[in-house]
Amino acid sequence: MKRLLALIAASAILLTGCGDESSASGTKTVIPSVASMQSAMEQLGYKTAVIGDMEKDGYTLFSASNGKEIEKFDGVTVMQTVRPEDLEAKKPKTESVESEHTVFWVKTNDPELGNVFVTGTEDAIRKAGIILGD
Repeated sequence: MKRLLALIAASAILLTGCGDESSASGTKTVIPSVASMQSAMEQLGYKTAVIGDMEKDGYTLFSASNGKEIEKFDGVTVMQTVRPEDLEAKKPKTESVESEHTVFWVKTNDPELGNVFVTGTEDAIRKAGIILGD
């Protein structure tokens, strides 16, 4: 379990260190269920982890990565939570982009999505079935 938490923490740190809040103008955001994302990523050979249960714990954290070194790393982290304050600190402090292939996206108090934090490489986000819009 410690190794799993370390993997998720490392993925989150690596992925949140780069990027900005991204959206495609006019596109509706789609966040598949955790089970759907996990199934899709595992079929593609990604290592996945899920922590928490939205109904029981008030949050869910999903992470998937290819397990490769930084230069070839591909991964995604999705956190959904009942409390918007859990995500407020995740909002980017800067508009700079350190990696053009990394996405950082946060939505709070959305009537359809609730409170969602998504970060990862563009490729992994797409493979997980996530579509980020306005």
